[in-house]
Amino acid sequence: MKTKMNLKTMATVIALIPVFTSGLGAQELIINPGFDAGQIVTGPSQITKATGWEQGCGKRYDNISQTYIYTNSADLIDNNSTSVSFDEPHQNGPSHTIISQDGDGRFAAFCGSAQTNPAIYPYITYPAEAYAESIKGSLTAPLNGYMYNIGFWAAGKAVSTNGVLHPNLVIQAVLRKNTDCTTEKVVYTTPVITSLDWQHYTGTFSLTAADVAQGYDKIEFRVPLLPNAGGATWGLVDNASLVAITPTPAFIFTNANTCLSTKTENSPYGPQLVTIVGLPNIYIDGSASTNENGYHISIDEFNMDANTWSFGVNRFNGWISSSGPVPANINLASLVPANTFQSGILYRIALTVGPGWNTAARFMRIGCASTASFVFSNLNSCVSTANESSPYGPQQVTTMHKSNVYIDGSASSNENGYHISVDEFNMNANTWSFGVNKFNGWISPTGQVPSSINLVTLGNGLTFTPGILYRVALSVGPNWHTDAKFFRVINCTHQPEFEEVLPMQQGPEPALRIFPNPGNGWFTISAGDEPVEKMVVKDVSGKTIYEGAGLAGAAVQQVDLTAYATGVYFVKVYTPTNVLTGRIIKN
Repeated sequence: MKTKMNLKTMATVIALIPVFTSGLGAQELIINPGFDAGQIVTGPSQITKATGWEQGCGKRYDNISQTYIYTNSADLIDNNSTSVSFDEPHQNGPSHTIISQDGDGRFAAFCGSAQTNPAIYPYITYPAEAYAESIKGSLTAPLNGYMYNIGFWAAGKAVSTNGVLHPNLVIQAVLRKNTDCTTEKVVYTTPVITSLDWQHYTGTFSLTAADVAQGYDKIEFRVPLLPNAGGATWGLVDNASLVAITPTPAFIFTNANTCLSTKTENSPYGPQLVTIVGLPNIYIDGSASTNENGYHISIDEFNMDANTWSFGVNRFNGWISSSGPVPANINLASLVPANTFQSGILYRIALTVGPGWNTAARFMRIGCASTASFVFSNLNSCVSTANESSPYGPQQVTTMHKSNVYIDGSASSNENGYHISVDEFNMNANTWSFGVNKFNGWISPTGQVPSSINLVTLGNGLTFTPGILYRVALSVGPNWHTDAKFFRVINCTHQPEFEEVLPMQQGPEPALRIFPNPGNGWFTISAGDEPVEKMVVKDVSGKTIYEGAGLAGAAVQQVDLTAYATGVYFVKVYTPTNVLTGRIIKN
C-alpha cells in the first residue's frame, strides 16, 4: 500500500462500543482480533507484525507479465511506531489523519481493487487494475458450526478518476482455508462506506454442511473491484470479531393438549416436573428455541423413583428436519405407532437442535383417563325406554326398530381407538349372564368415536330378533374404559297386538278421542258416552306401562306419561260394550 508515513495525533476520541451484547461470554474465534499483539511496525507492508495475521489473497495486474500476481503490501498501521501512521492527502480536501478505533494505535489498512490513474502509477497501462490488497487472519479452529455473528470497525475512502468520492466503496469479510486462495465464501459485505471515520458493522451468517466440510480456518477482509476509481482507494479495519451463535433448545407441552396439568415426582436427583397430557394427540411447541438449524426428537420410557434413574424402551429416535427452525406444533403421537403411549408409564421427551446439538428434555405421563360414552342415536325410529328387573336392580332398556340400531359415541373423551361388542343377554330377577356373542372387534385402533355407528352393519351384518335382550359395549383406549347399555328391537312398521281381545258388541262403534295429541305428559282420553271400565297403555315393544280401572265409570279419563321417553304409545280402553284402541304420541 502506498501512503505517506509519519506520526500524527488524533484530534477526536472515538468511544468504545461492545461488538456483540448478545455474545458476552461467547468464545472469540479470531486470533488477535484487534491487531494488538505482535511486534512494533518499522515500515509499510508489515501486516505480519500482528500475531495471527498475514497478507491475504489480493492480486494486482502486472503489465509486464500481463498476469495477476498476489500483492504483499497490506499495512499494519502502528502509531506507537516512530515511522508508520496513516495520513491521507486526498484530492478534494485537507489531509485526514486517523488512528486506531480503540485508541491503542494499531489497525490494518489495505488498498482497494481499483482502476488506477496513470499519473500516479505510470508503469501500469491505464485502465488496468492496480492494487487489490487484503488481510487474512487465523481462526482458533476450522469453523464447524452453522451460524455465526461477525462484526468489525471499518473506515475507507475511494476517489474516482475525476477526483470525486467513489459511490460504491464496501469492505467484504471472506472465509478462507489455510493457504488456499481459490476456495472462498463471502459472509458479509458492508453498506457503502463514505467516511474515514470509524463505523461499526455487524451481521449474521450461516454455513451449510458443505461449507463446514471445507474446513474454513481464515477470515479475510478486502475491498472488491471498483471500476473508475483513482489511486486513493483504502479500506481500514480494526477490532474484528467472529463468534459462534449457540443454539438453545426449548419446548413446552401446548394447551392444544387435553387435560394438561403438571406434578412433581421424586428421583435420585430431587423432585422432577412431570406433565400430564391426554390422548389422542400430544403436542409440543419448540418455537422458543433460538439460533437452531435442524432438530431431532427422542422419546423414551423412563425409570425414575427415589432409587432409579435410567432409560427404558426407546419409542422414537430420529431427525425431524436437518435444517430450519423448530415449529410451534409437533404432534408426538404422529411419530410413533398407534397405542404406543400408555397410562402409568413415564416418558422422557428430548428435543435436540443444531448446529451445536444442545438438548432440552421433559417428562410426561398419559394421565387423562379415556372415557367411553354413547347413547342410542335419534337416527333410530320407534324409540322408547323402560326399566327391567335384574339381580342388580332395575336396568334401563331401550327399544327401537330392528332394521337400524344406531349409537352415538361422540361424547367419549380422550380416546384413541374404539372397540364394540354385541351380545345376547339374560337378565331377570335371578339371572345375569351373557348369551350368544353377535360381534366382538376393533372398529378403529386409533382416533375418536364417531357420532353415528349402525350396529346392523358390523362384521358381515347383524340381525336382531324381537323378544331378545341385547347388550352393546363400547370400549375406548388407551386405558380401555367401557360403557354398556341394553336394548331390544321390534318391527315397528305394524302396531303390536295386545294379549287379550274382547268381542266387539253389535251396534255403532263409539269414537275414542285423545287430546292433546301429540302432547308432552298428561293426556285426556274420552270414549264418548260410554263409561271407561279399564284402560291399558303399552310402549312399542308391547310392554305395559300403565293399567288401571276407570274412575267411577266416567267416560273421560287422564293418563300421565311425563316420566316416560318420547315416542309412540298405544292405548286400549274397555267400555261395557266395546274395546277401543288408539295411539298416543309423546313429544
